[in-house]
Amino acid sequence: MALSEADKAARLATKLADRQALCEQFNLTPDEYSILILVHYEDRPADLVVRFTKSFLKAMGYPLAPDDDYATALQSLLRRRYLQIITEKSLASITSDLRQDLAIGPTSGLPRIGTVHFTSAGLKLWAKLHNARNEKEGKDTPLFNISAAPVYNGPIVDVYAQTLCGAFRWVKDMQRCKILAVESIGRWRCYWWDEYPRGVRVRIELPYDSGIAPS
Repeated sequence: MALSEADKAARLATKLADRQALCEQFNLTPDEYSILILVHYEDRPADLVVRFTKSFLKAMGYPLAPDDDYATALQSLLRRRYLQIITEKSLASITSDLRQDLAIGPTSGLPRIGTVHFTSAGLKLWAKLHNARNEKEGKDTPLFNISAAPVYNGPIVDVYAQTLCGAFRWVKDMQRCKILAVESIGRWRCYWWDEYPRGVRVRIELPYDSGIAPS
């Protein structure tokens, strides 16, 4: 049943009030909070963060602020060291840490130079925000919750997931693929900053070359 305009407005008002409460609790502006959400979902070049933050908010039905407000919010998060723009130096540090960590991945590859990512302080802040949302909403959503992460190598695709069901939900959408192997794995990462204690890897062969090489 479709919601009435009044119900939609009431639901949005509740979301905005909840967002404001979280912002006040963690000393953030709503625009800073919105950028943190974007960074959690996807990495973007620094000069495109404002554009994609607005696109994300628009899709969610949230009111939009002027571009300058988001640009100011991004600079604030960088200045407070919750976010960073990846440089050759920071990439080298991340790569070194991952080599010592010995977990599989990151399946999405290393961060690209010039893109905006969390810092260690930003990750800690994100965890606190996540836990506060869970507590308020009475949920127990995991901090990291990737359902499936495909890694392409031409016609061969390794599908990483937390569970076999999660992997096969992804696989079933691939028409006429051939399952080559199914195995349990230990610690793995989708992004360089997340971690899963265990999972599965399903290797499939597509009936065509994806044209994508491993990153």
